[in-house]
Order: sequence, then structure tokens, then C-alpha cells
Amino acid sequence: MDYPYETITYLARLSFRDAHGLDAVFDRYQRLRVLAPELATITQRVWGDGDPLHSFFSPSAELIDQRHEQGKHRLTLALNKPASRGDEIEIYSTWRIHHGFKDRHGAWEFGPSTPHASARVAIRFPIGREPEGVTVDASTGTGSPFVSRPGTKELILNIKSPAIGSLYRIDWDW
Repeated sequence: MDYPYETITYLARLSFRDAHGLDAVFDRYQRLRVLAPELATITQRVWGDGDPLHSFFSPSAELIDQRHEQGKHRLTLALNKPASRGDEIEIYSTWRIHHGFKDRHGAWEFGPSTPHASARVAIRFPIGREPEGVTVDASTGTGSPFVSRPGTKELILNIKSPAIGSLYRIDWDW
């Protein structure tokens, strides 16, 4: 399959803004290498309970379409400036999740839909609500992520060359 771009660097962080799961922010940075003759749009997936797309901001692109497919939202972003084959571009985006983590059980997923050289996914848990029973699972046939817990407030997954269509899932209880 031909892909319009590959992700050279993927850095993402889910940060809780309160201890009740009412407000969370997901920040994503991607450095992309364009593989198509021209690239004017990219897609991003948004998921979660509550209002997973309470607000969205990207200085790199404009949100032009959003669709709900297979339990996830698919966003189409128009780049501020179209890119050509071989160009490397940076995409920053932030979305706010409202009422997404109120249940006793929480989960977060990463699943690449285009080639990735590496990915780093971090969760910064709220003060006063530390997770218990944290598990990290990867779909069959994928390489295991390197998992670090620099403290009780953060969990970091580092994944080298995650397979397209693979799924990495972090589960926890409060």
C-alpha cells in the first residue's frame, strides 16, 4: 500500500487537568516526511468517552472535516501550506477531552495508520488520583514497547517502528 507520508517522530502526551476525570488535554507532535507528489491534508484519529473533542487547536493546519467511524472520530486537517515529496513538515495539535475519564477504569490507545519510525506516548496522571493496576498490552506480532514510570504520576511508552494497524493499549484503575 502506498502512504502519502511517513511519521519520522511521534510524541504524544495525555495530561489530566483535575482528579475527577472531567478535564484532560492531549498534545501531539508529528514530524512527517511526504511520500506523495503533493500533500495538502492529513488525518488524525480522536477517541475516548465523554466529549473526546471538546476543543481542538493546531497552529500547523485547519480542521476541515470530522467523521465518526468505527467508534472513533477521524479528523481531516488542511495543512497551512501544501508540501511536496521529500519535504519534512511538523504538525502540532492539541485537543481537550471533557468528561472522558470519570469511570473507575481508564484506558488510552495508540495505533499507527501510516508508517512510523518511532513513537513516544506519555500519560501524566492527576495529583491526588494515582492509578492502580496499570497494564500495557500490544497486539499480537508487534514489538514490545519500552515502558517507564519515572514516578507515580507518569507512564511513558517508547515504541520503535510500530507496525501499521498495531494497537498499544494502556489500562488502569483509579
